[in-house]
Amino acid sequence: MIGSFKYGWFSLKTAAPTSLLYTKATQLAIVIGSFFSDAAGSRVAINSDGKKIAVAAPVYNSYGGAVYFYNNTSSSIYTISGSILGTNGSNNYYGNYDLLLDETGLKSLMSYGMIASNSGIKRFDWNGTAWNLKGTLNLNTVTSIRCDKTASVITYSNSVSGAANQGYAKIIEWDGVSTPIQRGPTFYGTDSNQQLGSGIAISKDGNTVAISSPYISTTTTNLGSVSTFKWDGINLIKTGTLWASSYGQLFGRSVALNEDGTIMAVASVNENAPNLSKGVVRVYEWSSDNWLQKGSDIYSKTTTADAWGVHLDMNWAGNIIAVGDSSDDTNALTDNGSVQIIQWGGSDWVNIIPVLSGAVSADYFGPLSLNKVGDRLVVGVRGYDSGGVNQRGAARIFQLTT
Repeated sequence: MIGSFKYGWFSLKTAAPTSLLYTKATQLAIVIGSFFSDAAGSRVAINSDGKKIAVAAPVYNSYGGAVYFYNNTSSSIYTISGSILGTNGSNNYYGNYDLLLDETGLKSLMSYGMIASNSGIKRFDWNGTAWNLKGTLNLNTVTSIRCDKTASVITYSNSVSGAANQGYAKIIEWDGVSTPIQRGPTFYGTDSNQQLGSGIAISKDGNTVAISSPYISTTTTNLGSVSTFKWDGINLIKTGTLWASSYGQLFGRSVALNEDGTIMAVASVNENAPNLSKGVVRVYEWSSDNWLQKGSDIYSKTTTADAWGVHLDMNWAGNIIAVGDSSDDTNALTDNGSVQIIQWGGSDWVNIIPVLSGAVSADYFGPLSLNKVGDRLVVGVRGYDSGGVNQRGAARIFQLTT
């Protein structure tokens, strides 16, 4: 165990072991970007039942950006149901940093912009026929956004904020119309290049938040840490901090929480694995007022991972984890990317589903999102080429079965 802390708050709710483990992932569908250099699939999102997905194409229309929405209209067909299109050359970059759906798939949050004078979060709601802009938060750049299952409790961060990239993170309540209500203080990094907020997560009930600082330094340079916080209805209370075991691991580059915030996955994307690949994922469970490591360290099956865990998601029960590395060099290719599905087998984590990977070099297969049960997965492929149209990008949808 890397670390533990005590706080008499949580009650233990352990995810039950999977009775029948999934053994294969079958591609249901692929949806493809519309135009040259769309980079569709740079970010993806899926709703709770896996029937609705969103796909960001931030380079669409000379960086105007676009988000495409699809509905699962039959067992293996996803049909486009709507889109949000930025104007030509507007630098909206819709979804460039993050893209989210609520549990119904009828509300969407997305980052927009690249420059401090015009960037932040937009909320769109589906009215039955179109996606309507409900509200905009101009935040002088965000690098990560996460929300609860209703898309009304939001944590966001800018990990490169400050003169020396110290970073900051906030938690707010926002319905897209009213003035946001902040929960607790703004969290600021204190060290040069700390990049607080590089990894953030919020439980589906909106009450537990995890915020990482993968470059934080104490007596050791770039040690890396993850801090967690609990909302009690009045105050946001810090419940402790986990630390990496040694420097340079980038512990916390990505984090994920289950539905009620009692299980947390943390990726150390620069940690050396025993098979010489880069990246280790550890899972922690809240037990007897401590975060205790649940199961063994998890490594990539491939020996070519460059940053395993840079893309990370968890199902609501906390017993299935999707781990992506969009720069993995699998199958003797370069930067084709890979995704692996990890399941709790009752006594330890198992990795029995064959590795999913990009088909050609520079596919950058890896940005991902899991549905509630964890049996459906969408993966972005921003470098995907179709019909000779360079980097249109795409998203691939997979169904997990026994």
